Amino acid sequence: MRTALQPGSRLLLGGVEYTIEAVEGSGSSAVVYRAAYEDALNRGALHRVLIKELFPLSAQGGIERAPDGGVVCTGPGLAVMEEAKRRFLMGNQVNLELLAGRPEATAGNLNSFDARGTYYSVLSLHGGESLLRALDSRGRFPLREAAGVMLRLLGALAVFHRRGLLHLDVSPDNILLLPGQALLIDFNSVWDTRRPDWGDFCFSCKPGYSAPEVLLGDEAALCPATDIYSCGAVFFHLLSGRRLREGEAASGGFRRGLAGLPCLAGVPQSAASKAAEILLRALHALPRRRYADAQAMAEELGELLARLDGFGVSPSALWEAGAARLRRERAPQGEYLDQPLAAADGETLPRPELERRLDGGGRFLLTGPGGMGKSRLLLELAARRASAFRPGEPVYILLPLRGYQTCPGEADYIRRSLLRLLRFAPGGPGWEDALHALEALFDSPGPGGGARLVLLLDGLNEAGPRREKLLAELEELGSRPGLGLLVTERSSAVLEYALGGFEPLALSPLSEAQLEIQLGRRGLPLPAEEGLRRLLATPMLLFLYLDAAQAPGEGAPAPETQEALVALYLEQFCRRALREDSGSQGAQLCTAYLLRHFLPDAAALMRRLDRSLLQAQELLRLAERSWRELHGRSFGEAFPEFMGKSRLMFEGIGSAAEWYDFAVGERLTERFGLLREAAPGQYALLHDNFLDVLAGQADENRRRLSARRGAKLRRGGAALLAALLLLGGAGAALGARLHARTGYTESEEGLIYDAVAALNSCLGLWSSQVSAQRQLLERASVSDVLDNEDAAAREALAGMIAQQRSFLASLYAAEPDAELYEALAELEAGKGLFSTELLAELCGRWALMEPAAEAGMARLEAVLCEEDSAYDSRDKRERLVSDYAGWLEAETRYVSYLLAELLSQMAPEQQEQALEAMTYMEAFEGFYDGAGSVSPERLPAGAEQALEALKESRRQLSAQGLSLPGEWE
Repeated sequence: MRTALQPGSRLLLGGVEYTIEAVEGSGSSAVVYRAAYEDALNRGALHRVLIKELFPLSAQGGIERAPDGGVVCTGPGLAVMEEAKRRFLMGNQVNLELLAGRPEATAGNLNSFDARGTYYSVLSLHGGESLLRALDSRGRFPLREAAGVMLRLLGALAVFHRRGLLHLDVSPDNILLLPGQALLIDFNSVWDTRRPDWGDFCFSCKPGYSAPEVLLGDEAALCPATDIYSCGAVFFHLLSGRRLREGEAASGGFRRGLAGLPCLAGVPQSAASKAAEILLRALHALPRRRYADAQAMAEELGELLARLDGFGVSPSALWEAGAARLRRERAPQGEYLDQPLAAADGETLPRPELERRLDGGGRFLLTGPGGMGKSRLLLELAARRASAFRPGEPVYILLPLRGYQTCPGEADYIRRSLLRLLRFAPGGPGWEDALHALEALFDSPGPGGGARLVLLLDGLNEAGPRREKLLAELEELGSRPGLGLLVTERSSAVLEYALGGFEPLALSPLSEAQLEIQLGRRGLPLPAEEGLRRLLATPMLLFLYLDAAQAPGEGAPAPETQEALVALYLEQFCRRALREDSGSQGAQLCTAYLLRHFLPDAAALMRRLDRSLLQAQELLRLAERSWRELHGRSFGEAFPEFMGKSRLMFEGIGSAAEWYDFAVGERLTERFGLLREAAPGQYALLHDNFLDVLAGQADENRRRLSARRGAKLRRGGAALLAALLLLGGAGAALGARLHARTGYTESEEGLIYDAVAALNSCLGLWSSQVSAQRQLLERASVSDVLDNEDAAAREALAGMIAQQRSFLASLYAAEPDAELYEALAELEAGKGLFSTELLAELCGRWALMEPAAEAGMARLEAVLCEEDSAYDSRDKRERLVSDYAGWLEAETRYVSYLLAELLSQMAPEQQEQALEAMTYMEAFEGFYDGAGSVSPERLPAGAEQALEALKESRRQLSAQGLSLPGEWE
């Protein structure tokens, strides 16, 4: 058992008597004491030193403290001590060599002695304390201080590495912290890569700090990265307050806890991610995947401190964030094709020259029609610089400008986008400091006076109409010495009134030689038609053509317009996807619906909103609508391939929200790539050129659905709801007058849009409730059920009731909140908006219908599905079914009048938004008789009459033993 010398013990070395004051530290082979000795001239004055005593731990025993304070070895301890002495001499020699070359960076070795059965070294006492003692007293270090300690440690270790030495025992007990410096104080495990003839080597293994190759005794794997692993373990201890557990680094178990380290809370995200990156790389199981040496790791820690000092903003941080986003981007279609760039003076600018000028701080506006390759060029430029961070080169950052559509009129959009890229929250902790640091970066030229940052800003034409502040920001950024700028737009007209100082560049079409090469690779000839060749000179259309091309000999007609080419591509895409899903009818139906109905509906919504982005909430509403229509009948009647197939399509999908995740996330975005997430929660089409073709397909789908419903309505002869219908009638005129008189602001238009969208959502749910009950009543009206003689018929009806219950339980509606109602009420009072009272009543109908539908289905189940029901005659059963159907008809008629009155107060565009959704609401079938068939003045009286009829129908139901809950009672 190892016992340290007690304070006050006397130790005579080289004729000098030392008094032990305290144990400073201990390792596997030695104990370090703080000691004092008297000055030989000034008696009473003391010198203080460190004394390292060789006293190795022996698992077999045999090394003990003698009564006189010396060290004695017996039995198995003799061999252990012999090896320890050999290593002590080697380490001592290394210490002296380093001290001769770099005394300021090396622990001072004053003298060494063979005494009392062991070896001693007397070391200079520089002040400070061991890192182990500091950790014991403090627990963990703040990130900045921990990084500073590591830089000092790596500086000391670099002295070893530059001389071909490995320390191999880097751990807190062997690190002495001094003001502005750290020293490594134990050299007994040093490995000299210059002296392979040192003989057998005994590794010092410290759990939690030793690299895997040390623990395995793999001498061939020893390299500077072996010490780097130990440095990573020390860094982890500094940040977490504990050493790594056995196997924790090898298994990667420590990674899960990095995000929760208290020292990373409140620091910029870019700094926190850099700290985690340093740990992960330094502690990698494979030496070749770690930092090569102390200098390489020190450079990364220097970047970490730069991010902390720059509040998270640095060229490296921006490069890292930009490169990460590029890696997440879906690979673009087709290879990059080098196209000439035409300058205003007729000069042709090759891409490398463009890069050189951007590096020098150039400002360019790159123009070309849609699909010409502007975005592809910017992606190519960004990708070329994303492979590695090079301090001497500018960082290229690609920023799409389409996101400005969602915040029109916002100032500092580009600055905010850069900080969001670094994961700062607007207005959150550190935002203002980071913004100031970003401004400083803009004003700081790079090496040679060029740019430090090149911004590739894609799609000025997609930023929306209110882009004055965006243009002003672009122009102001163009004057900053640390920036280069490349902005894309479809034409150079913007230069007539903005972007002063920007040079225009135009992307040239592909040459015929390039076309021949690309077509030849697919075995396709250059088209003879000049018009088609001109189309294919646009890269996007070329790749669509190649992707959609028929096999030779099929005689498919060549598309002659861009729209025809896009349509061909989309249809071929759909056919390929259907072939991939062969063997699963449900998967094929989902694919066909998503590509031929859902995606076109999304494009039609983009067209109507006049923007190329949809919010996730808007796509969720589309998914809710499609969920309802696929469970209904009318859609299947218009598109028979989907009739009765919802069970197959929705296998494993239990709600509209799950359908949204499947349709938008798993299929259209991840698998097909026809939607892409341009920003969190914002989706765009893969190509803007797809929009018109897809929206046209949506129009055709809607015409087909409307025609089917119109024929059904004419057959039914039902006559009421002009409701809806006011696009060509007096209500539209009234709405137009209201709109002309008020003139809503853009924010007010947004509130109104949200209100009508909520109305559509609520009425859509109500319509599904009504339609589900109607379908049950149709099934209940067959003779097998009414005669009560067929057990199978009763079971089938019971199963259908359970199915409809499950379907209705999966639906929900996005109702307007109190804040929206309050804002709408102010618009109603101040600008004559439509009635918020009517809106609230309509939005609340589904909530009233929910318990009523449950009560009705329960009554049907009890009366019609039980053999011994009290309704034992056909007459009784028919009367219940008839009265139930009459109540649903009265409810629908009343809601139709309320809706007609509300629509009569709306402006045309508001009506259009509502009516487009109503195309898919089955409940209103039979309550439409043409636009303007009921004048707005007659609607309130009609609603009153419909309400009285509704009350009477409820009384009749009550007589049948069905009392509706809540307000229905």
